[in-house]
Amino acid sequence: MASENRKKKKANTLPKTGVCALLGVEGTYAKSHLIPLSLTSPSIKGERFIESGRGSRPIRRFTSWYDQQLVSRDGEKILSEIDTAGIEELRRHKLIWSGWEGREKLKLTDYAVPPEQGSSMGVRLLDGVNSEKLRLFFLSILWRSLKTTIKEFSYLPNNGVDLERIGRMIVEKNSGHFGYHPIVLDQMSTLGFCHNYTPTLQKMDLEFEEGTRSVEFYRLYMQGLVVHIYPESCPDLLERMAALFIGGMKSCGFLLVNLNLRSSSKRQSMKF
Repeated sequence: MASENRKKKKANTLPKTGVCALLGVEGTYAKSHLIPLSLTSPSIKGERFIESGRGSRPIRRFTSWYDQQLVSRDGEKILSEIDTAGIEELRRHKLIWSGWEGREKLKLTDYAVPPEQGSSMGVRLLDGVNSEKLRLFFLSILWRSLKTTIKEFSYLPNNGVDLERIGRMIVEKNSGHFGYHPIVLDQMSTLGFCHNYTPTLQKMDLEFEEGTRSVEFYRLYMQGLVVHIYPESCPDLLERMAALFIGGMKSCGFLLVNLNLRSSSKRQSMKF
């Protein structure tokens, strides 16, 4: 109880106004979720998240991460509009669990290429995807994650991300060329754990005919959807993998999504 009172007292001492990190002007701060609240809700209403790892003791939280000194009300309005548009697009194409209409897994008719015998990988081919909305949504989450100063995100390094440029793209609602921080989607085929993971920076080896290409990427994970955001400069990947990137098949309006098959797990709320 004493701990909760200290937290409330500390929150009440935070400045209510300041310079908006997105708009660069003075304004009244707004409570801004770094990953949209609707994508990080516990399975049971009122249940707490368990925040653990990163060298700290486990802590129970009632809500997902938010920053009270990141953006002004006007800045938060822009982010909220981008979130709403992006989440609607994800649900419309069944890319997140809340778009599955209560189902435990995707239907076979949702696959473009079913997995071969003994394989756990399939492919989805989505028609009519608004790649601009999705790119802007994911880039805005990356911007928030690297721009925030809350300690839970302090471990995430900025490896060559131009936050000023992405900030301007967010304000202008311009998703940019699909080759600027190209984005790939992987999706789980069955319902799993409710989660509220922070983004991570990871490295992966890609095998090509002439050898192995090691590449870093920012990884986001929300409602069974794994999002890889690659470095700004990777022309060799654009040449070889354009069809996999959001917006890379814009001329025909399709989006390829890797599908990872797995058995269903008991749902529970976790936060790392």
